[in-house]
Amino acid sequence: MRVKPYKGKDKFIFFSYSHKDIREVLEIIGHLQRNGYNVWFDEGIDPGTEWDDNIALHIELCSYYIAYVTTNFVDSQNCRDELNYARDLEKDRLMIYGEDVDLPSGMKMRMNRLQAIYKYRYRDQEDFYEKLYNAQGLEACRNKTEEHPAVEEVVESTAEEKEKAILSLKERLRDLLGDYQNDDAETDEDIEVGDCVLFGSYKQDNAASNGKEDIEWLVLARSGSNVLVVSKYALDNQPYNAMLTYVTWEISTIRKWLNSDFFNTAFTDEEKRMIQSVAVSADKNPACNTPQGNDTTDKVFLLSIAEANKYFSTDGARQCQGTAYCYEKGASKEDNGNCWWWLRSPGDTSYHAADVDYDGSIYVHGDFVNNTYGAVRPAIWINLDA
Repeated sequence: MRVKPYKGKDKFIFFSYSHKDIREVLEIIGHLQRNGYNVWFDEGIDPGTEWDDNIALHIELCSYYIAYVTTNFVDSQNCRDELNYARDLEKDRLMIYGEDVDLPSGMKMRMNRLQAIYKYRYRDQEDFYEKLYNAQGLEACRNKTEEHPAVEEVVESTAEEKEKAILSLKERLRDLLGDYQNDDAETDEDIEVGDCVLFGSYKQDNAASNGKEDIEWLVLARSGSNVLVVSKYALDNQPYNAMLTYVTWEISTIRKWLNSDFFNTAFTDEEKRMIQSVAVSADKNPACNTPQGNDTTDKVFLLSIAEANKYFSTDGARQCQGTAYCYEKGASKEDNGNCWWWLRSPGDTSYHAADVDYDGSIYVHGDFVNNTYGAVRPAIWINLDA
């Protein structure tokens, strides 16, 4: 389940935390969401609204308040204000202690009366979550109508469907060369937009007993002998950036990973020569005035917001499922089997990167760049004459 702030009319949890503890907090929120709990946190603030007013409103509306208490939390005036406001409103409250904290006397006196779970004392995290889900009053914020099944394997297409849908790129090339020799064919008819081709290989079925599988690519565009393709399935799970910091595509760790680890793993030397180094534009986020960095030159890249709109005409066309390996690595999986996948464009701040949601809609506000649940759909330009 994606770590995304709850927006709805049902009862929800307000999660208070210091942004310095974001990595640990997102893990807990993600666990809660995967188990059906509605959780709002301050990434859910709409652009253009007053920060304090929006925070206060969500505390007023929430049915349960959780604070992730660390030294960073205690040192934050904003966090203490949120806690005090929830206390003034007599909200059901739970303190999760992420570390052994030396509380000021006044805060210690007030917080000793509240439910508390000392997460740092648990060696087995399942014991911690069992304790969390038994917290008094928490169940009221759970959506009981939703089912949250365990992650399943990706459904394989039948052999007949694959035979119809997939055209081996190497076979296409052989046909193309033969057509040139016979001088009786139009080259533009060989590989067309909308085709699905095989090129390169990557671990996908997650079975330890075999090697890599052929990668299926969707043809998005063609210019002469060059074709733009994006992986049909999300192939891996990576954060946009290893650390939560201001970042652009130019300096992101996912760009480095795509053009080194993924490139060297997925393609043979012959295939690498067919992949073009292309100018990748630093496209702006059309909804937000976030710095987008500089243009780059890459062999492997992510689509931008503009490109995701250009090459996919509907939300349905943008929907994507991940491979079994992708989900095993940690990518989030919705009940319908879809994942959400990164775009290279910035989100509403430089701490966020845009992405495509489970339903295929483009999430322009984006997710925290160090979110560990995002899936990766690489894109490349292939030169058919190389």
